[in-house]
Amino acid sequence: MKAQPLIFLSSYASKVDDKKRVSVPASFRSIIESKDEALVYAYASFVNKCIEVCTHERINYLEEVID
Repeated sequence: MKAQPLIFLSSYASKVDDKKRVSVPASFRSIIESKDEALVYAYASFVNKCIEVCTHERINYLEEVID
């Protein structure tokens, strides 16, 4: 199994606008943009009342752990 990807943990309170969009804080954007691929996945948390966001690298790691 590969090493677990680095994790950036933080929180940011925001609201969903009329077009169902959430603004991404500059500190989050800089981390996302520093990756080779600026693609992220957002999903409702299974544990907390929030939206979790991760990179493709993290999704791949989670798939390996589940299998």
